[in-house]
Amino acid sequence: MTNAVDEELRRRALMVACSVFVDIARGLGPASGSGRLSSTPFDPGSGADLDIDRAPEVLALRRLGVDSGDELHQIDWAHPPTSVCLVIDRSGSMSGAALATAALAAAAVCLRLPGRHGVVSFAGEVTRHVDPAEPREAEEVVSEILGLRGHGTTGLRAGLEAAVEVELSRPAGRHITVVLSDCRATDDGGVLAAAAMLSDLVILAPAEDTTAAEVLADRVGAHLERVAGPGDVVRALGGAFSRR
Repeated sequence: MTNAVDEELRRRALMVACSVFVDIARGLGPASGSGRLSSTPFDPGSGADLDIDRAPEVLALRRLGVDSGDELHQIDWAHPPTSVCLVIDRSGSMSGAALATAALAAAAVCLRLPGRHGVVSFAGEVTRHVDPAEPREAEEVVSEILGLRGHGTTGLRAGLEAAVEVELSRPAGRHITVVLSDCRATDDGGVLAAAAMLSDLVILAPAEDTTAAEVLADRVGAHLERVAGPGDVVRALGGAFSRR
């Protein structure tokens, strides 16, 4: 498709592909952060439990009809925001269906986490497609990813280091890094160190070639999902976002 001689045909094909991928990605609901207990000012209508550990003396005085003027608190589940960085391997071993999978994944993160996502791709060098501080329309990002051509070496370390930069720049309740790659790095030095710096790493590896990805996931405690094509990416991302 990206090599079409007729530029107008290529443009129309990209438009159709973008529409399809974005429509599929809309099937993913909004992401939520992992839950944690939080103490907040008491709201009588919320149904939450009183925080009896925070001010037991206040509760004791109120039982006796004495208002100390101090504020009551309640315990409830809070869901801090989730952010994500999508890291796409565009090296020679990740062409065809792998890049189509990447386009669908890009559409999913753009739609599911607006303003809280970054998208980078790597081969011999890194390209930053979406900076979290400067979000872009999903259709525009998908078109750009579909225009990539799989070629070059697998600079996995540089891709992971770019993801570390995104995570450090966007503090959130939970930050997920999703790497679409077979993880057959040609820059082995520093890959483990970079991967270990990511707080929540998920690897989506081609189902037919997971050996290197399995080794990396085992070494750094990452979560590994096997994807056979674009259809699997919705399931894989849904699982990654819903994990606690």
